[in-house]
Amino acid sequence: MHFAKRFDLAGLVSRHHVTHLIASDGASEVSGIDGIVVHLVAASHAAVFNDERIDTLHADGPAFLASERVSAVLSDKRCVVSLDAWSPGANLSAELESLQDRAQHALIAIAGASSQGDASLVRFESTHSLQRYANDPGFTVLWSRAWGDAQYLANVPTGCFDFVYSSHCLEHMVDPRIALRYWLRVLKLGGHLVVTVPDEDMYEQGAWPSTFNDDHKHTFAMFKRTSWLPVSINVLDLLREFEQEVEIARVERLDHSFLPHMPRFDQTRTAFAECGIEFVLRKI
Repeated sequence: MHFAKRFDLAGLVSRHHVTHLIASDGASEVSGIDGIVVHLVAASHAAVFNDERIDTLHADGPAFLASERVSAVLSDKRCVVSLDAWSPGANLSAELESLQDRAQHALIAIAGASSQGDASLVRFESTHSLQRYANDPGFTVLWSRAWGDAQYLANVPTGCFDFVYSSHCLEHMVDPRIALRYWLRVLKLGGHLVVTVPDEDMYEQGAWPSTFNDDHKHTFAMFKRTSWLPVSINVLDLLREFEQEVEIARVERLDHSFLPHMPRFDQTRTAFAECGIEFVLRKI
């Protein structure tokens, strides 16, 4: 079950009130987790998992997802759906089509989305945010906006905050420019947005994908003509795109406590190093 490598399922149960897992592959990773009911596509799993919480159905993927039992869960419960395009006989496009307009409250984790079904992901744009991982391009997550989404803040009213503070979040967004635009949306006129991001040289230290945080999708530099990273964003260039909407109150590279001659390690784990860039914007 590929998503188990990325997600703490027990944490999803406790923090996001997930009650059901709908999976098209094995379930060994969920054995022993309290508070969750598992629905599996392959009836053969019943012999392995003699557990009343594990419900099995013998069907192909689309038929399994369209079944009455699974449909009832999708319509009424907060759940995780795990799809695997690499499973024998899998039809990811058909499975995603089956989930369209039925999985608004589900996190959908997909292994192998780059090999098939990519075009089908756009059908979830209105209900989910697309998440990918730099060091695992075959793994894709459709995160339900109903659970809360940091990129769009869809459940936050416009112009309601005097201050918005983001610490080491922007680098995790699928599109930092969209995120900044929506973060500014929730500010009142005259309000301030304070953002801290990791500096690519002080934090990543010559390695990509990130070895210190494998969810990093972008890196940041104050300003460079060229970067050794394929996903680098110049902060000054980024802020110039918002010149009609903000005044720049501050931009600073937080390098005063960075130790450049130390062996490579994550210095943000210490009590003194920030290894970042901070900018403060005032909405006009």
